[in-house]
Amino acid sequence: MLKSIWHTLGDIRLAVILLLTASATLLAGSFHAEDHFSLFMALNHMRIQDWLPVQWASRPELVWWIPVLFVIMALLGINTFVCAANRCLRLVGQRRNMARGRFFYLLIPSLVHFLFITIMLGHLASFTMGRWQRIPLAADSPIAVSPDAPDYRVAAIQDEFYPQASALGGRLRQTAVALVGAGGQALQLQYGRPAFIDGRFLLIDKAPQGEKAHKKPMPAGPPPARRPGPASTEAAQGPNAGQPLLVIVSDPGLAVIILGLTLIMALMIGYFLFKPKSAMWIAPVAVLALLVVHPAAAAAAESRPEELAQIEGRIQMLSPDPAFKDDRYGLIVVKEALTSLKEGSGGIGACLVHEQTGEVVCTGRNRQYRPYFRSDLHAEMDLLNRYEDWLRKMGGRTSGADPRDCAHLVLVSSVEPCPMCLTRIINSGIKKLVYVTPDERGGMVSRMDRLPPFWQDRARDCDYRLAVCSPAVRQLAGDLFDFSVRTWDKKKEETK
Repeated sequence: MLKSIWHTLGDIRLAVILLLTASATLLAGSFHAEDHFSLFMALNHMRIQDWLPVQWASRPELVWWIPVLFVIMALLGINTFVCAANRCLRLVGQRRNMARGRFFYLLIPSLVHFLFITIMLGHLASFTMGRWQRIPLAADSPIAVSPDAPDYRVAAIQDEFYPQASALGGRLRQTAVALVGAGGQALQLQYGRPAFIDGRFLLIDKAPQGEKAHKKPMPAGPPPARRPGPASTEAAQGPNAGQPLLVIVSDPGLAVIILGLTLIMALMIGYFLFKPKSAMWIAPVAVLALLVVHPAAAAAAESRPEELAQIEGRIQMLSPDPAFKDDRYGLIVVKEALTSLKEGSGGIGACLVHEQTGEVVCTGRNRQYRPYFRSDLHAEMDLLNRYEDWLRKMGGRTSGADPRDCAHLVLVSSVEPCPMCLTRIINSGIKKLVYVTPDERGGMVSRMDRLPPFWQDRARDCDYRLAVCSPAVRQLAGDLFDFSVRTWDKKKEETK
């Protein structure tokens, strides 16, 4: 029950529904805000818990969308957390199968989601814990910024106006307020240039001269004649000055929001700049490799039979290293891979091992091209076909041998399974898989986060990882696979 609820809350479809609902709610609310600007403007200097009950009691038809939006955003935050947590858990479970750089690279989107939730919590803190004070300013008046900070005194207020000869003649250009503290420290405030003292922002504002003051039209006709000159500095009692106000803002959520946005930008820059195998560097490296390596590759093509014989000699001389627990089985699948190559198929082998007894239950190898072409017969597919056919001969379910009861089996492959083989392994019920060498071009175990959700869910309790093998065995597995890839690439070129 709880697991079902958890997966429902993290469903991507729920995220899409919530985002669409939030957009529709904001659209509906924007019409109310446009028609009742001053009502919603009060939210800029009031806490939501102080403002909403009063307005809900008198105008519920105008403010209904705000609590609805809060609920939607809370659900979206929960959905984001569950989705990101599920992805992190999957990545942590696959950590052993991938390089450290790739692990952190794949972790970045989930970290961005967690930071998004942090930013949402910062906005919630601003809405519910912010404090705003609006204090009229007058010369020599005292200003108490906070209970813990010393009082300030207004030393001077100076308004600057545009010249009368200009199109904005007589209108306010800037206001400068000089504050002096009890210890003699001076503080200068201007429009657009706040100060930060004792965890609070100090800003300059003007008291509105009327509810429609911001819509006051410009006077018609040319400005009155006046000798041009610099902007005048006059006292606050100028015609368009208005009452100066000091706004003291305490916003505990602002630092959280700014920090979250900064970290998101840093992570996203890193995500796109340092993407593994980015096309930004693949093209030049490929061209360079073609120019530099091509002669050596051509020479190697002429000596492939000798190369394969050399690999076979290395295998014959090698013994399992007891210091590496999977070495014995790694050597078995390497030998299967060699047999596959000698038969004319791909250089990959696999086997099933009884975990308790250590017995090799079944072996398999790539048989795509011999005795005839079978596109499905990768090594792991061949192995599972043989094992399941053997179970059928033993009676299958009727004999108590459930084909998906594979808890005691470990599948060992010489190369990281491809997407086709991995889904077959998951579907077969195999819970444990180890592979000797990774396949950066086509391997899927290290990319399980890209599987469809169905397969990710089926593989949630599986342990698929890189085998603990000696460097010599790992190198052999890689050399055999590389040999088969080069052979296949050569055949592809010849058929063009």
